[in-house]
Amino acid sequence: DFSGALHFYSQALEMDRKLADELRTPQATDDLAVSLIKVGDIAKKRRGFDEAVERYDAAEVLYADLVKKPGSRRYRKNHALCLEKLASACKHAGDVERASRCYEEADEELYELYSSAVDASVEEAHGLAIAYFNHAQFAHDKELALKAQEIWTDLSDRDERFERYLGKA
Repeated sequence: DFSGALHFYSQALEMDRKLADELRTPQATDDLAVSLIKVGDIAKKRRGFDEAVERYDAAEVLYADLVKKPGSRRYRKNHALCLEKLASACKHAGDVERASRCYEEADEELYELYSSAVDASVEEAHGLAIAYFNHAQFAHDKELALKAQEIWTDLSDRDERFERYLGKA
């Protein structure tokens, strides 16, 4: 029930807005961004793409500020994931150019996180592969699809759970 979920997420959004204003901490800002994304997710599911773009935009601005702070690896990942959601909403809202820019930014951010990790986690590799796959689907880009496939091939050699992604790209 999207109406019930929207009601509760809207309440959480208002509480998180107040806390972020009062506390002015990275965690409170992150909580606010997450609430904005959740409300944006519901708007997108209800086909309210302009509202989804508005909510994801607001979250992206918050994350863009958080990634400037020291120790921001988690916020950089959240920023990239927010950019992916924003790209998808922009695509559905008809802003193809902006969607493309957001996908590219997300890819760059996730690649940088993945390549800079001393021992990149399976989760980081899979996240990058998904970002490449989503961007490839949007842009009909075979090179990005191959990058996703290469990552999934490597992951399936280490973990059989990733075999289901083979051939997807």
